[in-house]
Amino acid sequence: MAAVLKPQADAATKVVHITCPHDCPDACSLLVTVDTASQKAIKVEGDPSHPYTQGYLCGKVNHYLDYVYNDARVMYPRKRVGPKGPGAKFERICWDEALTTIAARFKTIITEYGAEAIQPYSYSGTLGVLGFAGMSERFWHKMGAARLLRTICTAAGSAARLATTGNADEANPEDVVNAEV
Repeated sequence: MAAVLKPQADAATKVVHITCPHDCPDACSLLVTVDTASQKAIKVEGDPSHPYTQGYLCGKVNHYLDYVYNDARVMYPRKRVGPKGPGAKFERICWDEALTTIAARFKTIITEYGAEAIQPYSYSGTLGVLGFAGMSERFWHKMGAARLLRTICTAAGSAARLATTGNADEANPEDVVNAEV
């Protein structure tokens, strides 16, 4: 996300031009108002000069600040203490303990059942192609983990698309204005 600062008459805030972090094909342009004292974003708007979205923002991004600054947002690793299920309790742990715990569990699984017993799972969410299919793929491949589709959403969506419309790619967002339906 390259940022270009736009000076404001009011020095208490600045507007930063960024690209939306989600992996949609429109690559929406955002105008984010930042409080210069706290360095926190206080407003997110679509950029009306964006050629495709023209200032429109989807429901996910319209409420982005509610997610980013939510008190319930998980910011650090946590470890379950006690039983699983409803009412499970978690305590905050440091990153070193989290990574050591995960590495030890992976080693145990690989020793007992083989590397293919580890099934990577993720979805692209806000990562885009480079983040989703980048470094983690190398990690899982080097480990020898199972090589199945690592997603539920994309696989289900692709199967539905093939069943309903056939093997057709998505519309080019810039050509939507010329669509007949």
